[in-house]
Amino acid sequence: VAQVTEMRFSNDDVTYSPFEPLSAMRMAWALASGEGTRTVYVEVRDNLGSTAKTNATIVVDATPPTISSFTVNAGAAATN
Repeated sequence: VAQVTEMRFSNDDVTYSPFEPLSAMRMAWALASGEGTRTVYVEVRDNLGSTAKTNATIVVDATPPTISSFTVNAGAAATN
């Protein structure tokens, strides 16, 4: 019976990290630097040597929002 035993990661689907034991939780993977859309690719391998790939797209936005003004309750001095 095939069972997934290893995984590896990539930021470009070309250069991958070495295969490592499958883990329910990987502590960290470094994305490509800067802001914008990033895709993380994951390849898994089973005990019979077969592989499968998937990916996830992440939007990196490190710029904090700015607010020039806001109004609560049409300008009331206080609100609950």
